[in-house]
Amino acid sequence: MSEGVRLVLVDTGPLYAAVDTSDAYHTRALADTEYLAARNIGLALTIPVAVEAHGLLRRKLGLFTANRWLAETTPLVNLFEVSDRHFFAAVQLITRFSDQSLSLVDGILAIVSE
Repeated sequence: MSEGVRLVLVDTGPLYAAVDTSDAYHTRALADTEYLAARNIGLALTIPVAVEAHGLLRRKLGLFTANRWLAETTPLVNLFEVSDRHFFAAVQLITRFSDQSLSLVDGILAIVSE
């Protein structure tokens, strides 16, 4: 990644909403994507978010749609590698906030965003 590149770390929800036309946030997800593209701001995904989004799309919209999304999206995003340090910090985070409904993917995203 070159200097000066601006990225937004994306969670599963907006990725899903951009694909599912019946999602309440579909229009907003598309508008946000256009907004970022117009300002040359790229999307960054962690691999766990990509896996979670693909699984959600597969379950809700079918394998064809999920695989098409994967093929069309992955060349356009910046993948953020997750290390074992990120993983174990996320485990500690979601354990510490066990009264919250945080998945491991949420925890990893929070740690990576720091």
